[in-house]
This record gives sequence, C-alpha cells and structure tokens, in this order.
Amino acid sequence: RGAHSAGLVTYSAEDSSAGLRGCRSRVVNGKRSDLSLLLLEKFQAALERRRPLDSDASIRAPQLFQGHTRFATSSLVDLGGCHPHQWAPPSKMLHWEWDNAARCFISRQQNVEGFITHNGDLDFYQFVPGGRFYSTDEIMLILEHMLGHRRPSEVD
Repeated sequence: RGAHSAGLVTYSAEDSSAGLRGCRSRVVNGKRSDLSLLLLEKFQAALERRRPLDSDASIRAPQLFQGHTRFATSSLVDLGGCHPHQWAPPSKMLHWEWDNAARCFISRQQNVEGFITHNGDLDFYQFVPGGRFYSTDEIMLILEHMLGHRRPSEVD
C-alpha cells in the first residue's frame, strides 16, 4: 500500500529462431486504485497478445519475472520513472552456445535486450570490498558505456 508505480517484465519466445523477447508492463497508481491489480491486468493482457495462436498457455515453466514497485520520494510519478527500464532495446547479436551432440560451440543470431531495476536512493556503490565508492551518477555512466546505450530515464 502506498506505492506510486510498478512494473513487471518476463521473457517469452515469439518464434523459435529469434529467441526470447522481453514483455514489459508498467503502471502508475491512481488515487483510489489497487496498484497490484492494475499491473497484473495490464501484464496479463500483454502476455495474451504475445501468445502464439496454436498455444494454450502464454507462460511456460520455469519462467523468470523481474518486478519493481516505486515510491516516488524525490521525483514526479510518471511512466518515465517506472521500473523496469528497458536499457538496451531488442537487437540481433551473435550468440555462442555448446552443442552436446556436435561436441563443439555453435553460433547463431539471437535477440538480446536489457531491462534494469535499481534503487535511485542508493547514494554509492562499491565494486570491490575496501575499494572506491561510486555515486549513482557514476554507476549510470559506467552502465551507459558497458551497454552501449544512454540511460532510459533521468528519474531514479
């Protein structure tokens, strides 16, 4: 109770050759609405739109879900600040995996995308115990460099 916004992402196969694609829903709570119900209704609708016509289920076990609720303590309540953020949009990249039958690595084009949740109120981070502390802004710059994309939102 009291959260201002929420989001949820999972990954599902759109077709066997493309690999997995993120399926994300985010909502901003109304004055008298139930945030969890709003999110689950929107998320279920998004999953159903992705479900193949010849399938009876939109989710297959095991399934990974990444979620976040947000209390806007230092910024506006809007979808721009709602997690999970999609930091890296879908793109095809070369992916290597071990093939047991062939007993070698094989490569294929695979969808790659990145979603992130974080606590913007975290004022520092230490990569190595006893090492230097990095501010949230420094961490965001490091992530931009590593992921090759600008941060999706200036909001925490």
